[in-house]
Amino acid sequence: MGPVFTLITIAAIFDIVRQFSLVRARWIACLLITFPPLVMLSRLCGEVFVFNPFLFFGTVWVYVKLCRSQKQYIRTTGFILTGLLMSLGVWNHVIFLPSAVALVVCYAIFLWPGVRNILTNSGFCALGFLIGLIPRFVSTLVFGNVLFPKTPAVPPATLRSALLNLLYTFSGDGLYARFSGGSVVPFAWEMLGFLIVVLGTFCFFKSSRIERKIFWGILAFLLFNFIGIWRISPFGSIGSRVWLIPVWVLPVLIGVWVADLRAWKWRIVGGGVILINLILLVVNYYVPNSLSPGVISPSVYIGGKNDNTWDYYDHRQIVKKLLKTESECILISNINVFTFFYLTPEDQRHRIKLLWPLESVSSGSTPEKIKLYQRISFKGPLPKSVLFVFYNNDMDYLDTFSKQWFFPMTTVDASVSFPGFKIFRLK
Repeated sequence: MGPVFTLITIAAIFDIVRQFSLVRARWIACLLITFPPLVMLSRLCGEVFVFNPFLFFGTVWVYVKLCRSQKQYIRTTGFILTGLLMSLGVWNHVIFLPSAVALVVCYAIFLWPGVRNILTNSGFCALGFLIGLIPRFVSTLVFGNVLFPKTPAVPPATLRSALLNLLYTFSGDGLYARFSGGSVVPFAWEMLGFLIVVLGTFCFFKSSRIERKIFWGILAFLLFNFIGIWRISPFGSIGSRVWLIPVWVLPVLIGVWVADLRAWKWRIVGGGVILINLILLVVNYYVPNSLSPGVISPSVYIGGKNDNTWDYYDHRQIVKKLLKTESECILISNINVFTFFYLTPEDQRHRIKLLWPLESVSSGSTPEKIKLYQRISFKGPLPKSVLFVFYNNDMDYLDTFSKQWFFPMTTVDASVSFPGFKIFRLK
């Protein structure tokens, strides 16, 4: 679903931009579809990666197609839909909130429709926003979910960490580190230099009034969005996924920066950017990932902080090897037990369990969530044939495992050895 929704969203952006310039829309689509961070993030089928760009640019598309109509009922419908889509975006993941706020602020600054119109439009937009929150209200009343989550006690990331992480996300280096262990050709500081050139030269170009307004509007959006994301993201959660909307917006900004796409010199510039994107993708992403399933590491530098690579590792081969054994139970040490669980055929999922206890009943738990936790939680005596699966570099869990009463009864199982993992069995 990641690539599918990515292509749908690119099509929506193309349709938005072609209202102003068909040539520019074609180039922006090419920049988007080759932008390394966007290509890699589309591989990840999480709620943030799949739906946030779709809902954000869906909001912009509705504004362009409906909210600018001369007919009142179409405009009213459009603003209700924009509120609904932004509400669903925030409900989908709270990291959408800064993007929604930044979008509204930039609308008020760069497309000011007058006091009367903005009050009317805001009212219809708020109505749509509340309609989108109906499922949230239901989950609060029925399942006891918290309507407004408390702010984490963890302090936000430092400004330096946030800026470095954003830069490493724009260049793709942070994602190459998690997918492949690192960049063959680093590009973070080259990306910074390119962005400085883009911002420093646009003022000297002969651009139309609408192009200037779009360029500075996008730049203001990126600034407001950055401030919002930085302030609401605890230090430990800062990472490429929080910059997902800016990753999508940056190629649009570059597409607007190009002064005259009909002139050969600008075609060379645009083609050069696309060629660099493709080279970086091949060298840093496609080749390393075709030669290995990824790198298992608890610590890689992603710009401003270190993170692990477990979520980006291709677990299919290790799962196949584990399922070929005769073990009644396969105990996974890490919360990535869910990755193993869903890669396992349904008729064998009963074998996959989490080694450590997992809290299954808490505020906000749904019946489906409780049932799933109960399925993967291990209880009772150890069966005679059992495997204990650890990530090779996960020293904390390995240390805890070595202190268990049954540890002296275990030994490393050489018959199911697999790169990046340490697998034990009972003697």
